[in-house]
Order: sequence, then C-alpha cells, then structure tokens
Amino acid sequence: MDDWSCNVMNRLMNLKSTLSNSCNEMSLVVGHEGHCIYLSLCKKFDFILVRVDNRWMDTVPLNTPHPKNGALIQPYLVAYFKSNGLDIDKNKEWLKEYIKNQQY
Repeated sequence: MDDWSCNVMNRLMNLKSTLSNSCNEMSLVVGHEGHCIYLSLCKKFDFILVRVDNRWMDTVPLNTPHPKNGALIQPYLVAYFKSNGLDIDKNKEWLKEYIKNQQY
C-alpha cells in the first residue's frame, strides 16, 4: 500500500499546473461494502486540492450544473495546500497517509 500511495503522490506532483478554469485531476475509486466514494486529487495553478465525491462527476469546469442528479452529488473539500509551499513535504506525507487509509 505504501508503494501505491507514493506512486499516486508522484503522479499528482508531476501533473502540469493550469492557468485556466480547468484543472488537472485524477480520481481514485475507493470501494466499501455496498458503496464507493471517489477521491479526486486536483492540481490547479500552484495548489493541490483533495476532494471526496459520493458519485462519479468526471472532470468538469467550476460551477457546471448537473441537472440529472445534482441534488445527489455531494462533493467535500478535504484539504488544499500549495504545491510549492514551505510545508509541502509535511502535506505530501499527510496525503499519502490519507490515500492509504481510504483503502480500508
């Protein structure tokens, strides 16, 4: 599990930052009995955003309505931090542990 979470972290840090309304994002499916959630890791400008979604949302621009099931989608921002900040090593370690713990 350590290798997997390190691999995810390395892939995230190597994503190119964007300057537009979009973001570079990777989603991980986290399965639980009878249900799953989606852990989305997004790199936008020089920030990393960690979001948990209860439904697959795909990567969509900000403020995009979901008319079919908008009321059912509940995204939660778990954390955000600067990808080049002074605490980046501490934040990366926290995120690796968070990813590992979501697999159980």
